[in-house]
Amino acid sequence: MVRLRISIGIIIALLLICGTAVWGVGSATGQLLTTLSQLESAVQTADYESAAEAEVRLSEQWEHASAWLRLAVSKTAVQEMSDEISRLGPLIESENDELSAELSELRSRLDELKAAEYPSIDRVF
Repeated sequence: MVRLRISIGIIIALLLICGTAVWGVGSATGQLLTTLSQLESAVQTADYESAAEAEVRLSEQWEHASAWLRLAVSKTAVQEMSDEISRLGPLIESENDELSAELSELRSRLDELKAAEYPSIDRVF
């Protein structure tokens, strides 16, 4: 009976850890996606001053979120997104045409990261 209780306790602890990781990744990527939407709308209206401010907020949020994400997801994915976020500042300053493509790529990576953390049948079996 003691072994059964210990086993149930271990299973519950693992489920709580996994649930916390899924919630943390979802929360972090959700905030980043919100700020990214603000940045995209500023770029679409050619308001590069607002875009620069949004980029600073995005970078600050990323610095805070990346510490948590390095624990919960692949470090390679986190590093790739760090590289993309670091390229945004110079593109905004120079008003480069590739900025929209970089923002689109970053959005797609964030969406993919968020979706990859949610459990589904195809990832379990």
